[in-house]
Amino acid sequence: MISNEFPHVHPAKDGDLHTMLPEDAVSKVIDLGWAELHPTVAAGMIP
Repeated sequence: MISNEFPHVHPAKDGDLHTMLPEDAVSKVIDLGWAELHPTVAAGMIP
């Protein structure tokens, strides 16, 4: 999947970083504790 959303950091209040990763990298970075699924992904709304 190709996304047109540029990675971005949210304000200091939460400091989240949102970015799209290649699907084959997702499991690895989650297993390493470097990432978590966005709630819309966990809800099955987007891949």
